Amino acid sequence: MPKTTYKWREPGSLKEATAQLLDANGGPQAAAEGCRVTAGMLFKYTDPNDENRLRFMPVDIVRSLERRCGNPIVTRFLAAEAGHAMIALDLPDNITALPPAMAMAAAEASDVFRVAAEALGDNKLVKAEAAKLVAEIDRAVEAFSVMRALVAQHREDGEDM
Repeated sequence: MPKTTYKWREPGSLKEATAQLLDANGGPQAAAEGCRVTAGMLFKYTDPNDENRLRFMPVDIVRSLERRCGNPIVTRFLAAEAGHAMIALDLPDNITALPPAMAMAAAEASDVFRVAAEALGDNKLVKAEAAKLVAEIDRAVEAFSVMRALVAQHREDGEDM
């Protein structure tokens, strides 16, 4: 069994997000350690071929693997598909975190416009480019949400600077 799930998947698909989750856990073999299913079954959850196209990872396995790698890859994908953005709840409790949060938001916004310019350079937007752009926008929304939460928290609890 390979250490990665390298195989073509529709960009921006649940199968692709599931493959990224397995890769973040060291590939199917490593992800299967301590899991209730085999590495082969984990790989099938990422397989877009006909016999596996309707086979998806159970939510308890998603939860376990996301906790293990510390990244809610599939949950973030599902939230975005439902029209929602996720933000981490473990925000810094000090306003000194604001300048780095602002820098991160600016960098993420810059990435959005860079990817958009690359994608629209030929005046077309193909699915793969749209998937990449959506991912960049989601990261920017998350960065701006962190910045907003810090400022709103200071508005409520902080002192004038």
